[in-house]
Amino acid sequence: MSKQCLMCQLTREVAAYDSNDLRGVLASVFQYIAATLGVHAVDVLLYDAATLTLKHAGGRGFHTRAFETASVHTVLAAPVIRDRRVVLNSDLRKPEWAQSQELVNEGFVTYLGMPLVADNQLKGILEIFQREALNPNALWLETLDEITVYTASALGQILRIRQLLRANADLGSTCDAIVEAWSRSLELRDYEPKGHIQRVTDMTVEFARTMSVAEAELVHVRRGAQLHDIGKLDIPDHILVKTEELTDLEWEIIRRHPVTAYEMLAPIEALHPARDIPYCHHEKWDGTGYPRGIKGEEIPLAARLFALVDTWDTLRSERPYRKAWPENKAREYISERAGKQFDPQLADTFVKLLESGKMAKPKTSSGPLLGRYDEVIIKV
Repeated sequence: MSKQCLMCQLTREVAAYDSNDLRGVLASVFQYIAATLGVHAVDVLLYDAATLTLKHAGGRGFHTRAFETASVHTVLAAPVIRDRRVVLNSDLRKPEWAQSQELVNEGFVTYLGMPLVADNQLKGILEIFQREALNPNALWLETLDEITVYTASALGQILRIRQLLRANADLGSTCDAIVEAWSRSLELRDYEPKGHIQRVTDMTVEFARTMSVAEAELVHVRRGAQLHDIGKLDIPDHILVKTEELTDLEWEIIRRHPVTAYEMLAPIEALHPARDIPYCHHEKWDGTGYPRGIKGEEIPLAARLFALVDTWDTLRSERPYRKAWPENKAREYISERAGKQFDPQLADTFVKLLESGKMAKPKTSSGPLLGRYDEVIIKV
């Protein structure tokens, strides 16, 4: 097969790998080098400019695993790192190299190190080891130069993707910490009964998974459930602690908390997908909910799922002014409200899951809930 055909094959193989699959990409590169250049052993070292260290990323053709230790390469690769130039050592049998037992055991005679530069930065080193003298011709060197450039480009792209993935992971961790702190603040101020947020979060995620919501979306479902009443932080305490019937004005203030939640989360772009539950979980299937009065499937799926779980947990939990409802009574209530308050298909599925035991049921719980803000019972 010609060199051009082999390069086309390499390109196709690399394109087939996951964009973050460094090991797979290097395996194809090593195979190409072995086929076109006839080398005995080849590897790639990753270079960390921050720590000035090398890390073995993969290799081919070695008799032992000793060369997977980056320290073996330090002296050989030092000029490549320092000068960013190709280094050829044509006689590893000289006395100064005899101290390296790894080189002796492998029987290497020739070393060739090429800097892998991408985005004007040294990303790593491509090393070739030969167990005999190496006398490359012009075509051999041209091919080596092509594969070095190709490998550097592929390596640079993979490292950029990994950097983005790390950044996204860090951002995700930061978002999770923010979400946890905010949801915790609600319970600490007794705006939510103890354990309510965790219960409805776990149950909503379980329900969403049962309804085949994509795994990638479940993180937003979880965050949204944790933050479902974050807008309560803007409600004056005297309204939340009020034990008498709320006035129309007070209900108007209460019913603004989904909008407040939406506005609170607006500056945090990573939490935008999680706003469906805080913003829409008080909407009703028949359009009589708030804040926008949307109806049916205009209501986001996550909010429709959560509304059922939140109602179930509220009914099954004790309050200072009432006992927890029995399971059968709570299920009957949900069934009666199907098509009015709840998505009828989801309500039917939810009740069946509860009856079959396939949906985990949190234990009857009690906890402080300031005032009588329990819309499920007071105003439906």
